[in-house]
Amino acid sequence: MDELELTQEFLARMLGVQRINQICGALHAEGIIDTSRGHITILQPEGLRNNACECYGILGKRFATPFPNWGGER
Repeated sequence: MDELELTQEFLARMLGVQRINQICGALHAEGIIDTSRGHITILQPEGLRNNACECYGILGKRFATPFPNWGGER
């Protein structure tokens, strides 16, 4: 399990979106993440990868050499 110490508001600003609570709610309902005040816990990394856009795979290939433990392959 990976735990991120950040708020949904901060995540929304990083991603440039306003409705992150709907996205987090859907991922939580699927059991992929858990959220609590100021924390997001990734329960199912594979489920999160499966819900990511094709950008995730592209970035994974790009950063595989300089960051071998990044795990961005899809």
